[in-house]
Amino acid sequence: AVVSTQSTGNLSMEGPRVEIAPFRTVADFVSDATFTSPAVGDCGRWYNRVKQNLLYYQTNYFLIFIFITVCYSAMNLQRYLTGMVILTLLLGAISLRERTQYGPATAIAIAIGVASPATD
Repeated sequence: AVVSTQSTGNLSMEGPRVEIAPFRTVADFVSDATFTSPAVGDCGRWYNRVKQNLLYYQTNYFLIFIFITVCYSAMNLQRYLTGMVILTLLLGAISLRERTQYGPATAIAIAIGVASPATD
């Protein structure tokens, strides 16, 4: 995602604006990619290569993550829901105990994101 600031006419609305990276075609993502690996000892070039790849294909990687999560939760629905309920209860209890500003919605959002790997 690209973050930029924007000013509109008379209104001074300065702030970050997030733009979603475009979806890359399957041909570009899978088969057209030319891969020449950097030298084994050159950590800087490896880091740069991985970073550029993640930035360029970030929408593709995000959609793959969503697809895998949906497939996993569909195949193991009972385990997935059990993990979500347990995590929601735990995070809700911690939230009440610590008196933080985070409410049950935050606990549910975290539980959804964590439940898949936690119930394996």
